[in-house]
Amino acid sequence: MNESWGIKVNKKLGDMLKVMTLHNGLIIKRGLDAKDLEEIKKLSEICNEYEKIEVKLNWEMLQSRPKKEENDFLYYENGVLVGFFGLYVFNSREAEIGGMVLPDARRKGIFQTLLAQAIEEVKSRGIPNLLFVVDNNAKSGPLFVKAQVDTQYTFSEYCMVLNEAKPQPKRFEDVIVRKAKPEDANFIVDCMEVAFKLPKGDVKSERFYQPDTRAFLVVKGQEKVGVLSVQIGDEGAFIFGFCLLPEYQGQGYGRQALSEIVQTLLKEGETRQFLDVACENKRALELYQDCGFVVIGSNDYFAKQLGSYQKS
Repeated sequence: MNESWGIKVNKKLGDMLKVMTLHNGLIIKRGLDAKDLEEIKKLSEICNEYEKIEVKLNWEMLQSRPKKEENDFLYYENGVLVGFFGLYVFNSREAEIGGMVLPDARRKGIFQTLLAQAIEEVKSRGIPNLLFVVDNNAKSGPLFVKAQVDTQYTFSEYCMVLNEAKPQPKRFEDVIVRKAKPEDANFIVDCMEVAFKLPKGDVKSERFYQPDTRAFLVVKGQEKVGVLSVQIGDEGAFIFGFCLLPEYQGQGYGRQALSEIVQTLLKEGETRQFLDVACENKRALELYQDCGFVVIGSNDYFAKQLGSYQKS
């Protein structure tokens, strides 16, 4: 057999196999690998540049997805990722969803296909509501979301990033911040439910004990008075779940605790620190600004009740 002919046959066969293995259509993932994350990041960069926005994708969560849950929905055309939806479940009442479709691939029903699958997954978990997260400056997202049945605007959040840390004075010697221990799980749950006025059983402590997450307690004397958590990822440190019991709010304990956490993260090399805050929470907004955080964008949240949804 002529060697050059053999090489040509092998190359042709290899090209055929390559075409056969190209992704096409919807793929539902349980956990994301490095290639998935790279493709999602590339897609987000294109969409962000096209609309001059910042699609909220919770990168820290994408990088540590549970392998037993279907949280990510990817849509391919000829091996190219053109659409993505991600689910983010923080409580039993609602699931947040964020996503995007390549500009050139829009108006093909890809958004609706991704949404239908995501909704089926949320409903299978018994979660009654879906929260669409849409950049305030987006053009296409709000139009799509508002076109959905039983969907209404609920609230908005500012996205904030640490610009220049402004250390706050340590006014209270008996107020400290320490890492949470396993036996603190019940307090973390109780504190968040009381501070954020959430239904009993709404907060799951497992989230605060993930490998990429650190939970901290604010302690005054011998009393546990507050909670604050940090999730570390390639994009930086995301501060979340920051709250104090109502009777300890407004006295400066939270300000001192946040400032201490910011300084601790800086010493560890985490110079990019960010957080979200409800736009109407003026007191929290001022606190974060005093500590050196600045607003870089905002997201609108639209709630959809799933009971009336019918999959097409």
